Amino acid sequence: QTNYPYAFVDTMVANICPNNPEVTVNARRKGLHEPAKYREALINDTLRRVRTHRILWRAATMASVYPRSFIKTVWNFKRRSPDFLVVDPRYVWYDMSVDRWEDIRYTIEVTVLTRQDFESRIKREKNSSDESKVYSAEVAEKAQFGGYPEWLKDQQRDRSLMNESSKEVFEWVTVYEVYDFSGEGRYFHYLEDQEEPLFSGELPYRFIRNPFYRLTFNDNLENIGGLSDVSLIAPVLERLNELDT
Repeated sequence: QTNYPYAFVDTMVANICPNNPEVTVNARRKGLHEPAKYREALINDTLRRVRTHRILWRAATMASVYPRSFIKTVWNFKRRSPDFLVVDPRYVWYDMSVDRWEDIRYTIEVTVLTRQDFESRIKREKNSSDESKVYSAEVAEKAQFGGYPEWLKDQQRDRSLMNESSKEVFEWVTVYEVYDFSGEGRYFHYLEDQEEPLFSGELPYRFIRNPFYRLTFNDNLENIGGLSDVSLIAPVLERLNELDT
């Protein structure tokens, strides 16, 4: 009846996540002290604009409840600047056969699109210059639309009536975004149970090869998957609840 993990996670995150994240930039060579000050001001202004405190708080909470959490770097077309999203770790798969995150060979993220969003990406003409039209029309015809996937719905934390109703109104399709970091690197979109990609191209960002940042607090000593804090206290918590009952 007592939510001990919540109290632990809330206290931990409050202690490790600063309310106003800031950095200090020090010049390593003479003559660069003035540029260092401007760079420091730029970085700290960016940290405030993207609400870094909220991002870190959410990422740290997930990394404690789950074995790991992910922060994804994306381009925000409305702001015309980079943006950072905390991605549910249950929607991301990656190469766990390596010893370092920098050496992974692939990352896969599952996404769900409405019929309208999906069809807006289909390239109807072969020589279309519209950058938003990226999906192959031939492969897109094989898409099977339906209700919101049950295996994803079961993992949703927000179970409000309004949220559930909106999912029932639209038609959905599952798309897997695959980042292949081997060789020069490639980027794909796949439909479920289809071998031909909806989209195939270069990695989306020039200056950042892997847009995902992985956060873990504990090493499981087997792979780079991490270990959640809650799983460490689960047996003791179960006995404590039994005693309380």
